Amino acid sequence: MVEKKNPDLLVLKTALTLAARPEVDRLMLVSDHLLQFKELRPRSLLRKLIIATSSEVNAHLAGEQGAAVILLPTFPMPRMDRIKLAMAHAQSSAMIGPDERVLVAASSGDDHPPDMLMLPGKNRTEQDRGAISTLAGTGVVQPDVLESVIDLAVQIGYEGFEANAVGALFVLGDSVAVMEKSRQLSLNPFQGYSEAEKNVLHPAVAEAVKRYAVLDGAFVIRSDGVVMAACRYLYSSPEARIDLPVGYGSRHTAAACISATTRAIAVVVSQTTGSVRVFHEGRIALDIHQGARRF
Repeated sequence: MVEKKNPDLLVLKTALTLAARPEVDRLMLVSDHLLQFKELRPRSLLRKLIIATSSEVNAHLAGEQGAAVILLPTFPMPRMDRIKLAMAHAQSSAMIGPDERVLVAASSGDDHPPDMLMLPGKNRTEQDRGAISTLAGTGVVQPDVLESVIDLAVQIGYEGFEANAVGALFVLGDSVAVMEKSRQLSLNPFQGYSEAEKNVLHPAVAEAVKRYAVLDGAFVIRSDGVVMAACRYLYSSPEARIDLPVGYGSRHTAAACISATTRAIAVVVSQTTGSVRVFHEGRIALDIHQGARRF
């Protein structure tokens, strides 16, 4: 009797076989399935491997084996948006270059092996190129700061505040110009603290930012993660050249304008849907949707 093979494992083995080819620069596994590293033949595959998982255990084990690791949020998200978020982290951290060919193997978000393969072509869409430019090459904000704020935005979109939907706007980098093009709506809750006490890379500060997200106005965050201010009203400019689809509200318009008139990157959480959008040079560079919300 011939033993039937698990088709999901066949997808994983196919991914490993294709990744061994010289025209594939990187293999990204977007899955909570624990990879058996003994399956890596040849061992040179390990140098190409990026593990994107929401399992801290899997991330730790992969890191111990020397693989590049991206820790994803545990919130329910559509598979394509988990891939987008993983690619954004990889690009901003320079794990992959703009011209590298990346083979993506992804699962549906649980602990099953990957059941889908993607090999994006060299000719990316305009939105993809914008995302690469924003997240990998601007130099306006430190990669770890950008990653932390995107993760924080995803959390806010999913969790809200006290079971209520919350929107938010973060403006990263070029903070002197951003402060000049904005004003305080109310008292700045970060005024008077030392820089070490108000860096968004610190977990306690990130939690404080989540609470202050209920206040009107934008957060202005320096390139190194220091929160300069909250509750900032961003001035609009009729000369700003923005590319914003019909139907977006004032928060998205403000994000588009400030990213068009300064070198800053803006990250928006939609109060209506919880989606997270990254703006650069007046247009959406990355769009991440929530699969569900906690409330």
